Amino acid sequence: PRLERLELMYCGRPFGDEAAAALSEASLSELRILALGGAYRLSDGSLTRILKAAPHLLELRLPQASKLAGDAIELLPQLTPRLELLDLNECRGVGADSLAYAVTGLKHLHSLNLSGMGEVNDALRTDAALA
Repeated sequence: PRLERLELMYCGRPFGDEAAAALSEASLSELRILALGGAYRLSDGSLTRILKAAPHLLELRLPQASKLAGDAIELLPQLTPRLELLDLNECRGVGADSLAYAVTGLKHLHSLNLSGMGEVNDALRTDAALA
């Protein structure tokens, strides 16, 4: 049996690049839901490796992943084209340009949480509503 859902809430300090590398080496081809709550040490490079290993992801929840800068988020349309839900609550390092690019490219996205993000502005809200 292959893993379809992985939820690690409050994973915090232990979930950094080393843990992400181990996860990306696992068989994630059937993974549909990934939640890494509080993974504040998760980098864009590590998230990209995980996303490459999980191409059929439908839900991605990364609340408080404050180390993310946006590079991995910009790759979401390419790496996870069927993504329906995206939660970036309090991912303050991700900029408005990266968010706008990802949101407009994710054609199946129907749920988006950008609470607690300083870069969210009216222009981005309009892009998200029109996507």
